[in-house]
Formats: sequence, C-alpha cells, structure tokens
Amino acid sequence: MTNILRKGVILLLGFLVSILQQAIAQSRAIEGKVTDEKGILTGASINIKGSKSGTTTDESGAFRLEVPANTKTLVISYIGYQSKEADITAHIPGEILGSYYIKTYL
Repeated sequence: MTNILRKGVILLLGFLVSILQQAIAQSRAIEGKVTDEKGILTGASINIKGSKSGTTTDESGAFRLEVPANTKTLVISYIGYQSKEADITAHIPGEILGSYYIKTYL
C-alpha cells in the first residue's frame, strides 16, 4: 500500500511540475527604458495594448513587465506627452527591449 501511495505522490508532483512549466512558458518579461529629449522619464506608464495590465518606470526610467506570450504591442505614455506604441513581436525573451523616446505634444 505504501508503494502505491508513493507512486501516486510522484505522479501528482510530476503533473504539477508540468503545469507550472506550461504556465511559465506562456509569459515573458519585457524590459526597457523611457526617455525624452531631456533624459529619463520617471513614472511613465507602460501598458499592454487592449489591457489594463501594466507598470511604470522607476527613478532611472527603466521598467520590467511580465506579459502573456501572445502580446504584440505595449503602449507607453506620460502626462503631457504623445503616447507611443512599441511593437514587441520580434522581442527575444531575456533580451532588453531598448530605449523608447517619446515626444511632447505639439
């Protein structure tokens, strides 16, 4: 009986690890920096297009955002500035997204 229980626990753990791996594979981390002509933009918003999910830049203008694997576009915005859409379809997981320069409203 103990042997059967042990096999059941091992099977259950294997199943849980498999589910966890799938969940991790379905998202990716995006990193970048937001600047303007004067330098960094602290507190700029970075959102997944069509979603309420997002983050803000830190004191160095940098951000990190976990996004679903099928995310194609981020929207970068800052009060008094034009919003910018960033295409992330060619982003390689683990690679820094880059620096995004946004302009003030004309």
